Formats: sequence, structure tokens, C-alpha cells
Amino acid sequence: MATLSKVTSLTRNFIKWAGIGLGALLIVLLLYKIAIFIKEQITPPPSPTVSFGELPAIEFPQGQTAKNLSYSIDTVTGALPTFSDRANVYKTIPFIPDLLALDNASTKVSNNGFEGQGTPISENLYQWVSKKTDSNLQKKIVYDIFSGDFNLSSNFLEDSNVLSGNNLPNETAGINSAQSFLSNMSSIPEDINLEKTQAALYSIKNGDLVPALSLSSTQVVRISFSQKDLGDFPVVYPEPSSSTMNVFVGGGSNSPQIAKIDFFHQNIASQSATYPIISASDAFAKLKDGDAYIASFDRSGEKISINKVTLAYFISDKPQSYVMPVVIFKGNKGFTAYVSAIKDVWVQK
Repeated sequence: MATLSKVTSLTRNFIKWAGIGLGALLIVLLLYKIAIFIKEQITPPPSPTVSFGELPAIEFPQGQTAKNLSYSIDTVTGALPTFSDRANVYKTIPFIPDLLALDNASTKVSNNGFEGQGTPISENLYQWVSKKTDSNLQKKIVYDIFSGDFNLSSNFLEDSNVLSGNNLPNETAGINSAQSFLSNMSSIPEDINLEKTQAALYSIKNGDLVPALSLSSTQVVRISFSQKDLGDFPVVYPEPSSSTMNVFVGGGSNSPQIAKIDFFHQNIASQSATYPIISASDAFAKLKDGDAYIASFDRSGEKISINKVTLAYFISDKPQSYVMPVVIFKGNKGFTAYVSAIKDVWVQK
């Protein structure tokens, strides 16, 4: 039987050798990090590929305010974040004319009540008009037979069922109605992330849509669909709270109705190239110099406290050849601004 002194001695030896082993492991890890650091200094990472050459400048819409704003940093850390020195730029996929495009488009729109071959507006745009009934809105759809983009309009702003909120869906039911309509049109692209779908509530005042304060005052639900992240960063659109794929759902005599749709989608290729990007501090300097797109702002003052700075990819509501990164600044007063992240030397003047 082991004596107490022997057990104590064994325990001490175990603790000693465990400590030596742990210390050796820490030394090995430290030496490994030092070796990696030295290697990076001697052989720095390869330069960005810049395979697409000079890129066209991002065509931002006109900003929402022309005020002279002043900015301060109020992030959690009290400082601006540190970004990588590069980011991917992606090509978009152009649409190719198809001899069967009109027939295919006619089939798609017929699944939602639009009949016939449509009326040509241009080479790629055709228009269909639905039949007016007592219980349904009269709708018009203008469809790009090559790209699949379309706009649906109706007289919903003056429709009695919509104005009274008869059978108005809640957010979940509105999303289901929107998805069903787009599915019937074969208009839910593979790169749509349905988990990111958002619903916003609107009232109708003086013949226009305004944000509703509650569901009880809501007359129209806007459903916005978003594309999947590109790498580690999300996709953003000209209006931060929506996208370029929006469906508006209102009430009806027997069930909810699709009142309006603005659907514009750009296919993004897997082909990409890396480009050098500016730092967060350089982007902040551009923001202060007015070289930014002010996407949202409630105009309640001129002093903006920036509380969040991130990277994202900007997709416009107009065709673009490349999808490029932007630095996003968010702050108080509903403020959101986008700054192009690609270094100026790689952007066409």
C-alpha cells in the first residue's frame, strides 16, 4: 500500500512534469508565431490580382440630403475597425437574347392571371394587362423577356378593399403571398436568401405610401427579398431597408392581393478578382469630404454620431458590370452612408 509520503511525492512529480510540458507547449506556440511573423515580413502575401483592370465607378443614386453634416465616431470600441487590405470584385452575368423568350415570358405571367402574348413596348419589354373584376385590382405588368425583370402596377392606392384593409395579411402571411406570386413567375433566383426576407408596414396618405406606426394602421405590406452574402460580406441596395426586389401586398375582398412589384435582379458570376481597398479611416475622410452616398437620414440635425462601420457589396437598381465593395457608415438620426471601397487608382475617372 502506498504511503502518504509516496503519494505526495508522485503528485509533486506529476505537477512538475505537467508544468514543464505546458511550458514547452507554450514556447513552441510562441516560436511558431514568431516564425510566421518573420516569414510574412520576408515574403509578404501576393499582391491583389486586379484581373479586371480599371473598374467603372459605382453609380450611386442621388443622396437624400445636401446638408453640410459633421461626423464623430461613437463605435463600441471608440475607434474605426481594421479591414483587410483587399476584397473580391465580382463580375455580373449579362443576359443573352433567346428566340423563345417571349413564349416563356407569356407562360410565366399567365400563371398569375395575365393572358395573351402581350403588347411590345421595345425589343425586350412587353406589357400585359389583367382583366378588371369587382373583387380584384386591375393590374399591368411590364416584363423584360430577356432578363426576367419586371414591374407590376395597379390602382391599389384608390382601391376600397386596400384602403379599408380587408383581409390584410400580417408580415408572415404577406411574405408567403409574395413568395407564391414570384414562384408562379419562376422569379425566385437561386442566390436569394429567403431567410433575409423583410416585411415593412405602410399606410396610404394623400395618395402615397408612408411608413405605418402599427399593424392596426397598416394598409400595405412591403416584402423585400435579398441576395445571399458574397463571401463574408452582405449585399446592400440603394435603400438600406429594402432591396431591388420588392413586392407590395394589400387587402382584398376575399384574400390578400399583390398590389405592386418592382423586381430587378442581377446575376453574379463566380468569377472574381481581388483589388486593394481603402482603410476605414480613409473611407471616413471621404465621408467627411462629401464623397459618399447618403442612403438614409431623417434630416433632424447636422451632427452625426457614427456607431457602426462595416464592409458590404453594393448592387444598384441599374445594370452594372461588376459588384464592388463599399464601406457602410451607420449612425444616429437614421443615418446610413456608402463609400466606394476600391482604391481610386483602380477606378476609372
